[in-house]
Amino acid sequence: MRVNRTVAALFGTALCACAQFPDFTPPTPLIGATLRNNTEEVKRLLNSGANPNEGRFIGGGPPIFLALMQQNHAMVEAMIAKGADVKATDGSGSTTLMWAAYIEAGDLALVEKLIGLGVDPNARNKNGETALRWALRRGYTPVVEALKKAGASDTEMVKQSVEKAVALLQKSGPEFVKVSGCASCHHQSLPQLAYSAARARVDSRWMRRTRHTR
Repeated sequence: MRVNRTVAALFGTALCACAQFPDFTPPTPLIGATLRNNTEEVKRLLNSGANPNEGRFIGGGPPIFLALMQQNHAMVEAMIAKGADVKATDGSGSTTLMWAAYIEAGDLALVEKLIGLGVDPNARNKNGETALRWALRRGYTPVVEALKKAGASDTEMVKQSVEKAVALLQKSGPEFVKVSGCASCHHQSLPQLAYSAARARVDSRWMRRTRHTR
């Protein structure tokens, strides 16, 4: 299973801080309760006036990001009800919608909630990733369908995949001839067919550029 590096880094940091450093003091009590996935304590703190937008955990986002990381719908709803900024981003520029969509068992209702509150499904983080890209790493799930229905586009991802594949085919064909001394259906004809099909569908400016650099 492919793991999102941003997800792994932030989640790993959170777990290590809690497990290895028992004297670790979270930036705020609310973040501490969220790290422990203690929904009742989170609700108590919020009802007592805790600010759901205060504090960030080691370069991450405000408390709602930790709730989303743990896919705790009740906790997220409680924070939203008390004014949590659903359009905030974490240290990598990732959105709340990305964190809602990153896991196989992503909560569809939570994704739809964030979309309904105006979180942009096509927003990109510092690595150029979108919520749809995060979700597609887990397959074609209901979350993917919801993102596409909301206007999320995978056109750029498809284009990039085709470009990378065609570039490899263009490089491997000539190399086979150099090594074997003859042409091959698998290494020349089929790549040319793939290149022709890509040329008919991918941005013509990119195709012209790769053709001139072969």
